[in-house]
This record gives sequence, structure tokens and C-alpha cells, in this order.
Amino acid sequence: MARLTADGVPTAIVDGGNLGSDPSKRPVILESMAKMSYAACLTGTDEADSVRKDAGKGKLSLTPPFDPADPKATSWAGELGGVRVGLLRLEPHGSSGQDASEAALVSALEALKKRADVVALASRLSDAENRRLARRLGPAGLLQAIFVAPANCTPDLPTVTDGVLLCPTKDRGQTVTLLQAERTVGQPWKLSCRLESIGTAYTPDPGVAGLIARYYETQQTTLAAATAEKPLSEASYAPAPRCKPCHAKAYEVWRKSAHARAVETLRGKQRLVPECLACHSEPFRRNGRFDAGLAAEDDGVQCSTCHGDAILHALTRGAEKMSREVECGECHDAVHHADFGTEKALVVIRHW
Repeated sequence: MARLTADGVPTAIVDGGNLGSDPSKRPVILESMAKMSYAACLTGTDEADSVRKDAGKGKLSLTPPFDPADPKATSWAGELGGVRVGLLRLEPHGSSGQDASEAALVSALEALKKRADVVALASRLSDAENRRLARRLGPAGLLQAIFVAPANCTPDLPTVTDGVLLCPTKDRGQTVTLLQAERTVGQPWKLSCRLESIGTAYTPDPGVAGLIARYYETQQTTLAAATAEKPLSEASYAPAPRCKPCHAKAYEVWRKSAHARAVETLRGKQRLVPECLACHSEPFRRNGRFDAGLAAEDDGVQCSTCHGDAILHALTRGAEKMSREVECGECHDAVHHADFGTEKALVVIRHW
């Protein structure tokens, strides 16, 4: 955002919210938004009340989802480089109230249009619903753009439907969706959008990076304290060294792999926290406890992570059936590893 501003692009940053999954992160996320000069945060229904206190501390404008009973309080408007912008967030509604809700939405957009040159929706509705709204509201001049929630994006986005630009978005801070508005005097506004990838080309903001580092340091300290109070009981599965006598070759391949170093990877990045350990530590995944004193061969992504606890195997010498796509996909999903390919990955860890 700093680069765009330095390039002379008037910028208003608006976040789609979705802060409800982990309350411990909310203060950090909201304070980070404030430090990055976010204009507003459009929250979800379930989180609007719970995050208002933290948003107030960060002096961040918080706008809940569109409410037909209070349209003015659930819309956002601001001026940006001489362009007046209006925004609403739409959540899925019950079919019984669809007609009444849509009538109220039209009225709200008519009022917002009087205060804004460009009106956009941040929508969590389905693809079909978004396109239906575009066909209804676009020709009437009430709507110029819809930011589509990541789960509802289709491969053809961005695209224009009846004069409404449907813009793709991504979650987890992977990209910023940049909506640009230009106009020739006397002509309607012309909109375009693109995804600006967030990668290593950008240097982290020191203030925000410090907030995040302190958060994870606190989480690691809390986890360590809990481990000290409740030590691990005997494992309910066979750790990798127990497999070594019969599977020495496979054990050596594993020992040299990234799977074996999974916990060390987190330790080096100061991410020994539950959300990461759930995939990086087999003891934590099974028992909900983390023992920082475990030997390296007793932790990480173990044989049992993919092959099962080995209890049946020890008794019968039979092998449990497994689906590699399913087992790998539990952690190597589209969110964390967008470019992951099962067959290619299996070549790297081949031990059979």
C-alpha cells in the first residue's frame, strides 16, 4: 500500500473481516490494519459485536454487514482522490426474507448513490446470486462493482455483467484486490481491477512485523506453560524410532526429509503455536500437547501421521490402506500449499 501511495495512486484500504475464527488474533490484526491506515473493516455477522471493542482501540472504522433495518449504519462511504466511494457488505440471507431484504438493499443503494460516485458490494453470496444482483442493479446505475468472496470466485473473474465489474479476492493475505476508477470529463466512471500479489518483493513493515512477532512469542510462552503443567502421557502410537528395526531404509529416508524437521522449521520461524503444530507435530496432533524437550526423531511429521498408529500392524504385520491424496491433502491443502502436487511430492519422499 505504501508503494501504491508513493506512486501517486490515491488508495483506500478496506478489509473483508472474517476475524471470528481466533479471538486471540483480533487485537493484533485490527491494530495492524490501523497501522497500515486501513479506511474500514467490513465485518461478518458473527464478529461485528465482538470486534468492536478492539477496533475502537485501534481507531479503525468498523462496518457490520448490511442490515435492512439500519442501512445507514451498515454502509461505508469515503472520499478518495476526489472520488466518492460507497461500500456495503452482503451476507447470505434466508430465502424467506429475500424479497424484503433486496427491496431494502435497492433503497439503501439509491441513498448511497447520492453520496458516492462509485458503489461496490463486498459479497459473500453465491456466484449465481452475485450475477443476478449485477443484472438487476447494474442497468439501474446503482452498482459498479462486486468484490466476490474467495470461496465463490470463478475462473472467469474479473468479468463484467450488465455493467457491474465482478472482482476476485483471495484470503489469508495472499493478494490485494486493487480496484481502479478512471473517468474522462463528461463520461461515466471506468473501472478495472487486478490482483496484486503479496510476496518476497515487499519488505515487511517494521511496526506490523513487531506486532506479529510479539503475538507469536506470547503464544509460544503460553503453550510452553501449558506443557509444563500437563506433561505428555505415553504415546498412543508408534513413534518413528519404533519403526526403524524393520524399516531401516524407510527410516533413513524419513530422517533426512523435511517431514522429520517439521518442528525445527517452526522453531526457526518462532511459530511453535497450535495452529501450526497441528500439522507439524504428530504428538500435538494426537494429544493436543507439545513437549519442547522431545528428541527430534520423536516429533515432526512421523510415520504414523500417514500410515496410522501401527498398533494393528504390530499385531498382524498387515498394512493399513491409505489414500495418498487424502492423507497429504489434510495439511498440504490449497490454502497453505496452492502449488502442491501429490505425485511430484511423493517422488521427493519415496521410501518404499
